[in-house]
Amino acid sequence: MLKAQISCFQINKRRCSDGLVVFLFLGQAVYFMYYAPGFLQWLLFDITSICAGIWTNMIAFVCGFGLVNFFASKMMMFGYTSWILEWIGRIPYMHDLIWRRRTQIKFTLILTLLMSASMFISRDWIVVKHKTIKLRNFSADGGHLKLAVISDLHAGASVYTEQIHQVVEKVLENPVDAVLIVGDMVDAPVEDIEERVRPVLQLPVHAPTYFVTGNHEYYYGDVHEWLRFYRNGHITVLENE
Repeated sequence: MLKAQISCFQINKRRCSDGLVVFLFLGQAVYFMYYAPGFLQWLLFDITSICAGIWTNMIAFVCGFGLVNFFASKMMMFGYTSWILEWIGRIPYMHDLIWRRRTQIKFTLILTLLMSASMFISRDWIVVKHKTIKLRNFSADGGHLKLAVISDLHAGASVYTEQIHQVVEKVLENPVDAVLIVGDMVDAPVEDIEERVRPVLQLPVHAPTYFVTGNHEYYYGDVHEWLRFYRNGHITVLENE
């Protein structure tokens, strides 16, 4: 009976280890998805980005408790600092957080899952921020100019037509003098995600729209195909201007 329990424990331990290795691999693989073919992005980007987000949240707590364990052991070597640590340990739950590894693991897992879930739920929330910039000798009509600035939408991978459309709708709800698209709009070639980006072509009907490239436009295919796409949609492309 004891041998069977040990064997079962070893099997479960091995499964957990294998699962952790796969999880870590997927979390790091997200950085290579930007350079992967379109079909591979479609297949793996969502799951790798989720794993990367969970890993990022988890590693913060792992490093934090690593520091707690290190300094706590050092503080116990001196009378005054050990007294401080014992005093902190009288606070409910603090003793277990400092000294019990199992409590630290539970705390890390629970907080990681809560933070990751909140990030996943809020990932498509769009917040419009209003900034007022005062310039001397400004000569616009009426002394003011209202601009809508759009940046880093990264269409492709896990950003689809719906998300692009939501951003465009937010801009259309606000009367502006011009729309500025300031780069990193896409993470795929034109032939793969042209339809996803098409909602952006509604913007020139709303207000004069200008586009400048970011670094991501140069990562996929021929950047001039994207510039041609914007120009054909009556968006003014600025190059070295």
